[in-house]
Amino acid sequence: MRKRLATAAMSVLLIVTLTAGCAVAEYHTRRIGFGDGTPVASVQMQEDKLLLYINLFGHTGELDVTLPARWAVGAAREAARLIQWVRTLL
Repeated sequence: MRKRLATAAMSVLLIVTLTAGCAVAEYHTRRIGFGDGTPVASVQMQEDKLLLYINLFGHTGELDVTLPARWAVGAAREAARLIQWVRTLL
């Protein structure tokens, strides 16, 4: 079971790394070769929604990231509270 989990985690890490590398190469190729400095991804607020716009490999799309952003802000707030609590203990 552990071996399968480790293999799956390594596979996901490899896919993410390769995709990120291809995205960087594609951005720099567009910028240097064609003078197109359009960012690969940008975040914009629209009507209380946080949208991630993606322009990659000739395709464009948008993704609603409101909920993950709220979760990340809450996690950062709790981490700051935890750090303050630990400092009071020391």
